[in-house]
Amino acid sequence: MLDPLDFIAERSQKRRYATRYKATQVGAEINSVQKDIGKLKKAKQDASELLQKKIELEKEKKRIEDEAVEKEKLRDKKCKTIGNYGVKVEKNAALSHHEVMTRADVYDGERGTKLVGHRGYFLRRWGVLLNQALINYGLHFLYARGYDPIQPPFFMKAEYMAKTAQLEDFDEALYKVVEDKDSEEKYLIATSEQPLSSMFADEWMAPADLPLKFAGYSSCFRKEAGAHGRDAWGLYRVHQFEKIEQFLFTKPEDSWEALESMRNIAEEFYQSLKLPYRVVVIVSGALNNAAAKKYDLEAWFPYQGEYKELVSCSNCTDYQTRELEIRYGQKKGAIDSRKTYCHALNGTLCATERTLCCIVENYQTEDGIRIPDVLKPYMPPGTPDVIPYTKDLPKDAAPQKTKKEKPSATTASAASTPAPATPSSAAPKVPAPDAEAVADKLANAKLNEAEKNGHQRTPAQQPHDELLARDLNRPVYTVDLRNHGDSPHHREHTYAAMARDVEALISTLGIPPPLLIGHSMGAKVAMTMALRAGSSSGSNNTEKKNDNNNNYTYPGLVPVDNAPIDAALQSSFATYVTAMREIADAPAGAVRRQSDADDILAKYEADVGIRQFLLTNLVRVGTTGDGDGDGKVFKWRIPLATLTRALPGLGDFPFRDPAAVRYPGPTLVVRGTRSLYVSDESLPVIGAFFPAFELVDVDCGHWVTSEKPEEFRAAVVDWVKRKVDGDE
Repeated sequence: MLDPLDFIAERSQKRRYATRYKATQVGAEINSVQKDIGKLKKAKQDASELLQKKIELEKEKKRIEDEAVEKEKLRDKKCKTIGNYGVKVEKNAALSHHEVMTRADVYDGERGTKLVGHRGYFLRRWGVLLNQALINYGLHFLYARGYDPIQPPFFMKAEYMAKTAQLEDFDEALYKVVEDKDSEEKYLIATSEQPLSSMFADEWMAPADLPLKFAGYSSCFRKEAGAHGRDAWGLYRVHQFEKIEQFLFTKPEDSWEALESMRNIAEEFYQSLKLPYRVVVIVSGALNNAAAKKYDLEAWFPYQGEYKELVSCSNCTDYQTRELEIRYGQKKGAIDSRKTYCHALNGTLCATERTLCCIVENYQTEDGIRIPDVLKPYMPPGTPDVIPYTKDLPKDAAPQKTKKEKPSATTASAASTPAPATPSSAAPKVPAPDAEAVADKLANAKLNEAEKNGHQRTPAQQPHDELLARDLNRPVYTVDLRNHGDSPHHREHTYAAMARDVEALISTLGIPPPLLIGHSMGAKVAMTMALRAGSSSGSNNTEKKNDNNNNYTYPGLVPVDNAPIDAALQSSFATYVTAMREIADAPAGAVRRQSDADDILAKYEADVGIRQFLLTNLVRVGTTGDGDGDGKVFKWRIPLATLTRALPGLGDFPFRDPAAVRYPGPTLVVRGTRSLYVSDESLPVIGAFFPAFELVDVDCGHWVTSEKPEEFRAAVVDWVKRKVDGDE
């Protein structure tokens, strides 16, 4: 019989990891099927078989995950039988790179996000100079080793991009350059590898021409659409960055030796920077289609306590050159002519912003950032050896668990189902013209006051709102966001604009700062409001502000199944809009009953509950055969054109840098365990923005409040009584 430690090390953990890995593989298959469903629906083809396959896969994933949970319970039970032991614990005082750079005032993520959305940034002062030093040092490093420096164009024609980029890159990485409809399609490059690999398309290379060794330098542009929740702050994973690339064309017989040389050069470069690293050979199952073999160089990040990728070196042999017709040998018609192909190899030397992150974490001191010795010759005269700190970080203090009076007797819920708000007395309005106009309409649309249980209560279509009001003995204001339900329509549909609407509505109704609850988009609006109250750019009429200590404007925050990260919306949202547009564009008389509309929706969404939810926004404008002048009986009350334009930006989050602003108040994150919106990888980001957060998992998908209303309500009521009302 195995003792507890052997059991955990040799059996329980291995079986658990194998089970979790299997669940991950099924999840990847679900994502692949979902993409295929989206393509079929876009082409208006039948996707019913794939929809059924997706349902079966989701059931299989749930079964495997349940099996993993049982194994974890067994592991935890064994852990409790292990005796106590002592070990010296040393506190790791390292700061994250974005905190160090914020203190040194060499990076501004908040204003970058304001201009371009999540993962936007400004490099400033010494940050710019240090980044340029890395660029110049990297180019000189490769030039000294026989590489030819080259700066390629920043965009390419679609026909060439399709021959060198991976198919999934078009969805997850590449930005399309939009011109007039008659222009050729072009895409911004995600790496200089793409234009360099295509540079000699449809050309012959003689043996005497090879090898060609390029030191490619370019700005790179990536959507990072598949990076849900990963590296969500700082410079490690951004949409725009600079990179120096090793790119080689070789004779077929020389490519494997060239790959080892590229890897050695990358190692020498990071040795010269004195950064701790390791080299990983990528398992064949994780390779992309082009690479025959790939090395990753991963450097040590002290704050995160892990190695993270800085370099990838790949031998693609003739995979790309065959597609691009880059031939090798004698030209056609010559004696002994053969149609063979050059081999192409690529390898990062230095993605400078990402390498800068690693340098900052490894070279930080109590006083600032030491400059690596090899970069000093590339810095301006008079540069100090240590870039000094000039700013303080916000204090990361969660509220103390002390008994206190109820800070508020109201709850605001940002929802996406129609529900009127109940006003109290009039109050001064905040100076935000658009928000003020929307708030006026919100406050005056379908006003209805009701006295019950001794307090005013908002009539709400969702039962849990009424029950929350009862269980918490406080009014619940359920508000449709702009462009939702019966709320006003407006051309601007962003989280900042929606947050201003709700802030203005709170002012208009004259209610005290409420506890904020929001689901999906409403969750990001609620989080935005909580952070805006402590942001220098926020505008809130309340007197209290977040000061990252024990004082904060709103008494509590409940984001439901969304996270403060940049994450592409699930493809289902775009699918829903497509389905709704088909109903809107249906010929006169084609949709005479809601069942007609449901038949159309069923082609896009199998879940009856979701279809019924969408159909709450379909309103009757006439009787059968008697529409509003165009023969239509039903119309959508939401502005589909506005929502279609807004969809690409609704995956972003307005705040980017938790070092600049935090909400330290009580926070309850409610997550649907079968939803992808709050991944385990996003939890550290949530903790950075909301250090006092608790997590509650509910066994359901994204629509937590509709799928499991009782569990949702019970979790919120318990948490409010403990954390907001001060029972704990």
